[in-house]
Amino acid sequence: TVNGVRKNILTQDMINDANTVYEIRYDFDLNGAKIKIKEGCTLLFTGGRIFSSVGDNSSCNIKYQNTLLMGEVNLGVAAERSSKLANKEYCIDWFGINERTADDVNSMYDWSVAFIHLLKYGGTLYFTPNKKYYLHVRSIPDQQTTDSDNVYCKIQGNGATIYFDNKTPSNYIWLSGTKNNNEKECASIEISGLNWNGSLANEGRKPVEGRNDTYALKLESFVNVKIENCTVTDMYGTAFNISGSNQTPVNAIIQNNTLINVGDCYGEGSSAGGVGIRLYKAQGIIANNYIHNNFLDGEISTDGNIHRRNWIGINCGENKAKNIIIENNNIYGYDRAIHLEVVSNTYPQTIRNNYISGCDIGIVIWNAGSCINIQQNTFMNT
Repeated sequence: TVNGVRKNILTQDMINDANTVYEIRYDFDLNGAKIKIKEGCTLLFTGGRIFSSVGDNSSCNIKYQNTLLMGEVNLGVAAERSSKLANKEYCIDWFGINERTADDVNSMYDWSVAFIHLLKYGGTLYFTPNKKYYLHVRSIPDQQTTDSDNVYCKIQGNGATIYFDNKTPSNYIWLSGTKNNNEKECASIEISGLNWNGSLANEGRKPVEGRNDTYALKLESFVNVKIENCTVTDMYGTAFNISGSNQTPVNAIIQNNTLINVGDCYGEGSSAGGVGIRLYKAQGIIANNYIHNNFLDGEISTDGNIHRRNWIGINCGENKAKNIIIENNNIYGYDRAIHLEVVSNTYPQTIRNNYISGCDIGIVIWNAGSCINIQQNTFMNT
């Protein structure tokens, strides 16, 4: 009780540890004081708020360092964010990921904390509309996994663009839907309106060895995956690599995306180059995607033709492939436009209404063990 008024006062000693998640369940009054949150902390608002009953709320600051609410945040801003957090909405800027130049890249810590938080609590991680973000090579540690059951995650790009240097093989965003790296799928994810651009490394358009294991987005072992209205341009490697687990195929919808100049690389063995969309151990639909590639090998082969350096536009299959529909896609400039692998599988697959041009091979069906419906596709030589 303060001056006869009952208050739930938040003091510095109550919130004084680093690298801690503080769950705010009740209302806390700063009573005019200033509180400093130490590095590596997260304020998780699950019903409460932080305010001050003394003085001007806007002048009573909580100072955060590398926490969920970043920077010198006054209570008006904190209150707005508290409301969003109560609905599990997080802006990626709150994690210290801000608009910077290509020479001032975001740290590994900032990006990984953002995705760890999303997979832990679910909800929506959103980017500031049309903003530019620079992601250094391997800025996100390999494979962020969830530690919760039945998590539903959304990433809303809002037209923002992630620029990356693409100078060494890497997975620029690599997330897993399993719980603590085991085989139990616990999470679903939906990604929309996000752009990737790897043009910082593509000056001169030279083919680069080893980029066949580089991905703009790699998602493993989710229950459900939806990727729509995203763009990937000018990168060595593969745009989207989506795969289910050894037990369960992922339910995937990949639609209305634009992939331009993705590939221009070569490797050894069967991984001969970049892929637009790779979907393995899955069921679902790949539809209405624009996948165009202008990279050429540049070397004339023994048959007198100039072949494409790029490997496959859409690559699907493996033994858990179920009911995959590939339709209404526009594919140009690959060694093969569509490659479908089906191993001892009794589920029907459908390839229909696709427009394929400028590819060495239109459709490759490998080891077909099921019914393949190929209908009303258009093939052009130019």
